[in-house]
Amino acid sequence: MGLADRLNRGGYIIVFWSDNARRSAVIENELARAASDIDGINDKVLFALLEPCPLPQFWLRFQEPYVQLYGDSERSATHRIDDLMVRLYWLIYRKTKFLH
Repeated sequence: MGLADRLNRGGYIIVFWSDNARRSAVIENELARAASDIDGINDKVLFALLEPCPLPQFWLRFQEPYVQLYGDSERSATHRIDDLMVRLYWLIYRKTKFLH
């Protein structure tokens, strides 16, 4: 089952993005294929950056924010995990909020 199949069934995906993932043609091709097959993919996919690195080129057209999981001088990595949970909750909650 590919990413597009999972998204079509109503799922959500967290992409843990790193420099190694960025350099993987297999990962980028799968993400690009899913993005081309799904309307509103930015409502279902959340990029979680494990280290400072650019997002895939195709993703930039969605303008969806990512979550930074690596710590920096502003916030620790532990606090960044909280950011991920809040962002994922928001993705799911805003969908169900408008369905009722």
